[in-house]
Amino acid sequence: MSTAAEQTAEPRIAAVIVTFKRRDILKNAIDAAIGQTRPPDKIVVVDNAGGDGTPEMLAEEYPDIQCVRMDDNLGIYAGQAAGIGWAHEAGYDYFWLLDDDSVPEPEALAAVFSVVSLSPNIGIASLSGGEWKRGPKRWRGKNPPDRLMNAEMNAYRADYCLLDSAVISRAAVDAAGVPRGDLFAMVDDFQYSRRIRRAGFEAVLVASNLIDRRHLGSGGNDGKGSAPPWRGYYQTRNQLAMALDDRSASDFVWWAWRQAKFMTGIILFGDRKIERLKMRFMGIRDGLTRRMGKRVGPAA
Repeated sequence: MSTAAEQTAEPRIAAVIVTFKRRDILKNAIDAAIGQTRPPDKIVVVDNAGGDGTPEMLAEEYPDIQCVRMDDNLGIYAGQAAGIGWAHEAGYDYFWLLDDDSVPEPEALAAVFSVVSLSPNIGIASLSGGEWKRGPKRWRGKNPPDRLMNAEMNAYRADYCLLDSAVISRAAVDAAGVPRGDLFAMVDDFQYSRRIRRAGFEAVLVASNLIDRRHLGSGGNDGKGSAPPWRGYYQTRNQLAMALDDRSASDFVWWAWRQAKFMTGIILFGDRKIERLKMRFMGIRDGLTRRMGKRVGPAA
């Protein structure tokens, strides 16, 4: 039974940052997290077996940070699951997820936390998100007025939230679990938000430009050759597995349309065409057979 002091205590927030071979870039995210107007009560950095001296750097320059060391690079979501798991076991009430190459403005955490803590029914809130209509639709300054939840906070009820900048409540993690580690990369923003909503919680977008998402090295449209080919594999496999797991015909049609679009782009405009197409077809095979986990790249 909790005491009166525990019931009235200020909620504790743990920031979780997953990193891989970005020791110096990581410092920007850490410094931005420390400099928040409402700073997290703990910062947890998950080192995805980068082998670049990140744990040693943290011990020397940021001794108060908790470093969780992975034995292998199992991907962003496995790292987030490990970081949330550590913070959950340590008793933290909310979990703030950041990419290692994102730099939030000083007011970012306060803005998102003020929304997610409005009601126990809100399980996740983020600075980016949108709705799901035949696939994800990002809201970029054109948020539907019928989704407005709080005008003063510029908060909208969403179908999904991007995990980068998301604050997730402990109750939502208790009900929906942690991000799926077997996806490795791509798609879990949508899948995890859906799980949280199906567990009875709301997802909320805080429409504010309070984070610089640099996406260093991630590339963009695979069909034009700017993303590493292995990302096409995980996008193909994970979106297909999500549609099949949910038995959603509309999600499957959206997935098929997207694959046709990307493959056409690869054929017409892409570099390394054979490699990119091979990754896509491997993703189809493994999505159909549910061969999950880390299957291809990035290079260790």
